[in-house]
Parts: sequence; structure tokens; C-alpha cells
Amino acid sequence: MGRLEDAQGAYESALLVDPRCREAHSNLANLHERLGQTEQAVAHWRQRYALGEAGDSWTVKARERLVALGALPADAPAAPVMSTDTTGNPAFAQRAPVSGSGQVAQREFEAYEQSLQDYRSLTGHVIE
Repeated sequence: MGRLEDAQGAYESALLVDPRCREAHSNLANLHERLGQTEQAVAHWRQRYALGEAGDSWTVKARERLVALGALPADAPAAPVMSTDTTGNPAFAQRAPVSGSGQVAQREFEAYEQSLQDYRSLTGHVIE
């Protein structure tokens, strides 16, 4: 296994422990971009953007990459508009429209969110 595969495995393991790990999402997004895996990169940039705060340099970077990859409109806010879902976890209050190849990434992102909700409902465990 090469160094990139080792790194990918480590970041994915970190997300199993903490799906909200901003560093793992940033690093996986960069890794997938480096490998030309745009859909996976967009999915992780979306997660990183969703977890970010205004003024945070990596939230800014995630927004810039999503705009450059066509997955976020150029007039998107510096940080996502957040609310909380029924478990108290952050959730998008309003999602930006997605078109083109970003639709696949959006479906992947939504499937990921659904899997977290399913996990919470089955286990009663809220991942912080």
C-alpha cells in the first residue's frame, strides 16, 4: 500500500471515530483532488464547509474549492448558515442549489447525513 492509501485509511479511520473531524475532511478532500477524484473531494469539502465557522481559514478554503469545483455558487456565504437538527447536531438551514457533477456529490453527502441519522436512531448515540 502506498503512502496516499495509508493516509486515506488513517483519515477515514479518524472519521469513524469522529465524523465531525474537520482536519480529516480537509485532508481527504485534498487527497481526493490530488487523485482526480472530484466527487469524493466535493463530498469532503462540503462536510468541512458545513462544520466550519466564519473566519476560519479552512472554512474559507473549503468554500473556495467548492466554488472552483462548481459545487457551490460564487455568492455562497463565507460560512454555511447553520441550524440544529432534532438531536442538536449542526445541519444546513438551507442548502445551496447544486447542478452538474455536483449533484452526484450532493446525493453522496445526503446519503452520509442519512447514515448518521440512522446510526443515531439505532444506537441512541449522538456523535459530537
